Amino acid sequence: MRRWIYGLAILVFVIVVIGCHDDCKPEATRCNGNMAQVCNTSKDWETMTGGDCDAVSKDTPFTFECQWDVDAEQHLCVPVGFPSSDGGDGGK
Repeated sequence: MRRWIYGLAILVFVIVVIGCHDDCKPEATRCNGNMAQVCNTSKDWETMTGGDCDAVSKDTPFTFECQWDVDAEQHLCVPVGFPSSDGGDGGK
């Protein structure tokens, strides 16, 4: 009986760990808080180079935030007040 319970516990753990993986489409972008992220070839989200908008803000006299950049067609750190046609998420 104990082996069955241990086996079931391990099975549930594996299902939860696998089920929590946030698969994404490679090269897709998103904002995670104030971090611009890109989906890598392993289908994991990673912060872009220069994608920590708070850190970018510290290095300039401007405040940057993560939002959809219409011209670049991806999520990026852009200065606050940067024009966006759709409220910043690009519908993505």
